[in-house]
This record gives sequence, structure tokens and C-alpha cells, in this order.
Amino acid sequence: MVKSAQKKNSSRKYNFKKQIILFCSCCATCLILLITSFNINSYLSHKRVLGVATETTDYVFVGLKKNEEFWKKFLQQNPNYFYAWIELATINLDLGDLAEARFAYDKARIIHPNSTEIRIIENRIR
Repeated sequence: MVKSAQKKNSSRKYNFKKQIILFCSCCATCLILLITSFNINSYLSHKRVLGVATETTDYVFVGLKKNEEFWKKFLQQNPNYFYAWIELATINLDLGDLAEARFAYDKARIIHPNSTEIRIIENRIR
């Protein structure tokens, strides 16, 4: 009789430990999900610097357009400069203008057909 009472007490303690472990793991899972959802929301929202929302994609686009204009003006004065054509092809690929990128690539390939930069641009165009 005493052994069965001890077994009941030990099984209750064991069940209680299981319940505590289960409760703690559920709380930890909920905490992880809460933190993850907060990080996703902050990642997807616009960043604020000194109270002003930033738009990084617009700045990148404007910067690429300015670089494109610079290299086009540069190439008007130096039409045989290989690296300028490579740079212009890369910028146009980044902007998504495939026709302009192909034109710049063709010009660069005429100037220096065996360059490794030509192969890199060629792989990006395809």
C-alpha cells in the first residue's frame, strides 16, 4: 500500500514536471513568433530617420540614372574607352534597360573582344 502511494506521488511529480516543461516550451515558442513578426513588420515598413521616412529604392534609381548620364557624356568625348562602355552596360542592366545594355555591350566587345568583363556582361544579358 505504501509503495502504490509513493508511485502515485512520484508519477504526479513526473506529470507536473512534464506540464511545466510543456508550458515553458509553449511560452518560448509564442515569444519567438512574436519577435519574428515584429522583425518582419519592421523590415517591411519604411525606415525612419529623424522622423522622415526614407525611400531607398528611389535613391538607387536616381543614382543609377545620374551615373548613366555621366557615362553617356563621357563617351561622347571618349568613344573608344572600353571601361566606360562596360560601366554603361552594367548600369543599364541594373536599370532593366536590356536594349541599351546590349548596345553598350556590343560597343565594348568591338573595342576589346577577349576581355573577362565582356564575358561577365554577356552572362548577365542572357
